Amino acid sequence: MKRVGDLEITQDLPFQEREWRSQRIGWAVMALVVLAALLGLFGDGPLGQASAGDPAKGLGVSYARFSRFQSTTELAVRFPPESGPEVRVLLSRSFADRVTMKAIVPPPAAHEGGDDAVVYIFRPGQGQSMSSITFSYEPNSSGTLDGWVRKDSSVVPFSGWVFP
Repeated sequence: MKRVGDLEITQDLPFQEREWRSQRIGWAVMALVVLAALLGLFGDGPLGQASAGDPAKGLGVSYARFSRFQSTTELAVRFPPESGPEVRVLLSRSFADRVTMKAIVPPPAAHEGGDDAVVYIFRPGQGQSMSSITFSYEPNSSGTLDGWVRKDSSVVPFSGWVFP
């Protein structure tokens, strides 16, 4: 046993310094995870929300860049006000097959399936205009969740990540 001052203890200073260094690295990693969570990496926040396209130019999409497996998430589609008898919005089949639709606001009058897209048909009431649609869905699997939305000749792709 090595004598330290007037104490008889065993000590290993190189090991203790490595331990302190690893603790500080652990604290830094934990602080980075908390900061990422506050910024929205794991849900709502500036990093968690994204938008693509421009509603003024024909079509815009707001979506969650990060979501969780089987938790309700929203995809908002915006476009210039339209008051025609019918509004058709296409959602890519690759996206529609990987999610379960929970709600669509306003509800579509009809929907049709195609090889590469699902077509949602909306019929605004007499004298009413329509400028946005919100799809509420739950992802069926984890990993990347890519898709696109099309209205008339405007196509907007989007991409997200689903945590397990």
